Amino acid sequence: MTSELLKNAAVAISLAFVVPGLASAATVDTVEAPTGYFVPSDDLKYDATYWRKAYEDWGWVHGAIASPFTTASLLISAFDVDYNQGERDEIFAYDAATMSWLSLGFLIGANDAWEFTEFVLGADLLDDVVNGLQVKMDIDSTNSGWYVTLAKSSLTTDGAAPPKPEPGPSVVPVPAAGLMLLAGLGGLAALRRRKTA
Repeated sequence: MTSELLKNAAVAISLAFVVPGLASAATVDTVEAPTGYFVPSDDLKYDATYWRKAYEDWGWVHGAIASPFTTASLLISAFDVDYNQGERDEIFAYDAATMSWLSLGFLIGANDAWEFTEFVLGADLLDDVVNGLQVKMDIDSTNSGWYVTLAKSSLTTDGAAPPKPEPGPSVVPVPAAGLMLLAGLGGLAALRRRKTA
C-alpha cells in the first residue's frame, strides 16, 4: 500500500509540471533600479534624477511572461502621489494589435508614502504581456507643478503577489509548482521514514 501511495504522489508531482493549467501560472515580472529612473533606495526619493515633474515623462518594458495565464495586473509603486489634492500622473500601455497607447488610468496614492496603484489589464493587452508589455507615464498631465518618484513596476499574472512597494531589490517568489514539489518531496520522505520504522 505504501509503494502505491509513493507512486501516486510521484505521478501527481510530475503532472503538475507537464499538464498545463494544473499548476498555477502565477508569475511576477518586476522592473526596478537600475532601469530607467526607478529610484534605487528610499534616501534618494527627492533626488532630481528620480523625483520627476511634467515634461520628464518616460517609459519601460516588462519581460515577456509565457502563457498560460488568465488575468494580468500592472502595479506601479510611486512616492508622494497627491491624487486627492489634484495630482494626475497617467499610465499607458502599448497595444501592438491596434498600434496605439491605451490609457490605464492615473496613479493613486497618498502624500509622502510609497504605494502601489493596481491596473487590471483587459483581454486586449494579454498578448502584449506574453511579448513584453510596454509602459509609459505622463507625469503631472495637468502641468500643475507636481512631482513623483517611482520605485518599481510589477506585472503579475493569475493573482501573484507583487513585492513590497518600497525601493530596493525585489525578492523573487518561489513559483507555486516549486512549492508543490517541495511539499510532495516532504510527504515522500515522511512516508519513507514511516515505512522503514
